[in-house]
Amino acid sequence: MKMHKMFECEGYTFKWAGGCTINVYWDGIEGDNKVDAIEFYHTYTDKEVAILCLNWLEENGTIEDVEAYII
Repeated sequence: MKMHKMFECEGYTFKWAGGCTINVYWDGIEGDNKVDAIEFYHTYTDKEVAILCLNWLEENGTIEDVEAYII
């Protein structure tokens, strides 16, 4: 069985299959709409991966502050 997790925010979908790469898609559609990939080399929890996704959004000017999205 193949399993992955998806995080969605501000029209972007972040797909993570538990490895060291998070694929970033625009408007949640996979395929040609892949816009970037986030690579990391540590073991993270789901919350830490979500924060990596939010940091990507902040770095790319989509959101102003990560703290506003963290619960």
